[in-house]
Amino acid sequence: NIVEPDSVSIFTRLSYRYPWGNHAANANITVSEAALENQKILYQVSKNKIQTSYNNANMAVESAKSRVKVTKRLYELTQLTYKKSIKQMDLGKITEYELLVKNNDMINAQKTWIQSLIDKKQAEARLLAAKGILARIYALRTAQTVFDRHRINSLAQNAGLKYFRF
Repeated sequence: NIVEPDSVSIFTRLSYRYPWGNHAANANITVSEAALENQKILYQVSKNKIQTSYNNANMAVESAKSRVKVTKRLYELTQLTYKKSIKQMDLGKITEYELLVKNNDMINAQKTWIQSLIDKKQAEARLLAAKGILARIYALRTAQTVFDRHRINSLAQNAGLKYFRF
């Protein structure tokens, strides 16, 4: 019968659990220590990558500078050879074909020298990027959209680009 039940009972329970040995807390500490150690390792890996990138870019610049010197000297020598070949042809000691070969050598040496200048500029740009200078100075200039410029400004205002001294 719903209106008048046979018996009325109320049951209440109070429980308290005490963590024996704080196993959950110790587990959380262990997990946190492992995460901290992982972050330290990731930091060191990132630092090594940046240092390697900088060292590689710096070596590429030095190598490009020496290639520019060598190719410029080669170009100067081929110019000198060509000029002397003109005199030799006027004296009848070499043929026109040999003169054309010397001219072709001079043009190839000039192209090689110009390519080495281009490679040097590219290496210098990679070095600037490795140092973070491109991100600091040219980031807003090279951003393609308004959203990208807004994002870069937001990062700069919130110290998001502090590693680039923005």
